[in-house]
Amino acid sequence: MGIIKILQSTGLRLLPFINSSLIYLVHWLPQRNDPSPWGILLKCLPIIFLCFFVGSYLYSSGFSRKQRYSVCILTGLIFSGIGDACLVYNKDFFIHGLLFFAVSHFLYSVAFHGRPYRWGFLLPILPVFAVVYKILYPGLKGPLIYLCVIYGLLIITMLWRAIARINFSVLCWTKNFACLGALLFVISDTVLAINKFTVPIPYGHHIIMTTYYTAQLGIALSVVPELEKMADEETQKPCIQPKTSPKNNQNKIKSS
Repeated sequence: MGIIKILQSTGLRLLPFINSSLIYLVHWLPQRNDPSPWGILLKCLPIIFLCFFVGSYLYSSGFSRKQRYSVCILTGLIFSGIGDACLVYNKDFFIHGLLFFAVSHFLYSVAFHGRPYRWGFLLPILPVFAVVYKILYPGLKGPLIYLCVIYGLLIITMLWRAIARINFSVLCWTKNFACLGALLFVISDTVLAINKFTVPIPYGHHIIMTTYYTAQLGIALSVVPELEKMADEETQKPCIQPKTSPKNNQNKIKSS
């Protein structure tokens, strides 16, 4: 029921993203043509449409300090789009693309920032990062040895902050979509790194781009205010439960 409501709320706005993603994945990616401006356009078009998607909600709700989250997500999508363009010319601009995506992850982390910190969720992520880096290390050369560490720390920070925002006792579609997007982003980049620096993965490019587009979709959906309203209707509880101060609790005790 919740999924049907989500499709009704966002379906039309997401049609350009869905269509452009399918065109790239089904028609362009299997051909693996040489780098070209046309290839850049087809690869970046889904992200461009997601920028318009997020921008439409940002515009309708008004530009204010309260919209810091949406602004960070929109800016992160823009940097991701530039990173995509750089990675089309993989041999010449891979490091440039890496840096643009690093900025994108930083912006997403800023958007996801907030209490509770939940440091315990970071602990199981760090060993996984260490294992992946150990696998990649023999294939890394020059500045990539250090840049991959920085990039990896940024992306696992984004994942940690996305997980930490989830309230497991209250349904909140926006936070769930953001967490799913962050997780798929980590999977996409891990497959990309192993495919590039260690060993080719069968259908690697399809796995990378499918998980990547789905990741960005999940993060973009986290700005939709209607999804929070749906969660409130289904659970009869707000996504963010208000905290009561000690003074208020004392007043309630006295009044009773």
